[in-house]
Amino acid sequence: VTALEGINAFQNFLCSIGMPKNFAELGAKEADIPALVKTLCYGDGRTGTISGFVTLNQDDCAKIYKMMV
Repeated sequence: VTALEGINAFQNFLCSIGMPKNFAELGAKEADIPALVKTLCYGDGRTGTISGFVTLNQDDCAKIYKMMV
């Protein structure tokens, strides 16, 4: 199974249970991104980045959100 097949399967699953597949289907707009990034990067005591496999800064998070709108 390729990565794209996995993504398609996950999107089909979301549709099957009535969940939105992206921010646009959720009703979010590009104008919402700054507030989403602020909450993501500064919520719960964070200091402007989020960490996991890699550390993401505010610009990284905004780019990801823009791909989801």
